[in-house]
Amino acid sequence: MKKLLVVGLGLVVVGTLAFFGGLGEANADAPKGGTHTQADVVGTNAKSGKPIFSKESYQVDENKIGYSSLENFVNRTYDDWQPNSEYRSIYANQDSADLQLSLASLHCINFFKNDIAKRGLTKQFAELQNAAYSIVNENAGGDNAKIAEATQKFGKTLREIYLNM
Repeated sequence: MKKLLVVGLGLVVVGTLAFFGGLGEANADAPKGGTHTQADVVGTNAKSGKPIFSKESYQVDENKIGYSSLENFVNRTYDDWQPNSEYRSIYANQDSADLQLSLASLHCINFFKNDIAKRGLTKQFAELQNAAYSIVNENAGGDNAKIAEATQKFGKTLREIYLNM
């Protein structure tokens, strides 16, 4: 029974992540669920030639957020970020899991920006979002050292936020 519950939960997580940007690779071409304006483009990745979009362009519809609150988002993301989490077990490698959590975080931080401001955590979440943004954009054209640095920063900042909530 427990295994069935875990499999069911895994399918829900996979479905949510598929909505946020696909599996295995960042869907950097569609941070707004498939729609873009030229104003969203802030640059081009030098290695891949793919467009780089503003952090603010990563949005999610209120009916499709997948988290009931800011606390729920932080707790689940922190749990999923852990090295041997159930979440990570559905991915072929850790980099794919990191990428998907980062992409989801870009959307959710924008969604919960008012709750974040009310709690006085704007600076901490800005650091988390900057790290997530680096992970997503570096994966589009890959500088492994920058990805590793951003991944470490994301994990450290996420832990600090988690412990302070």
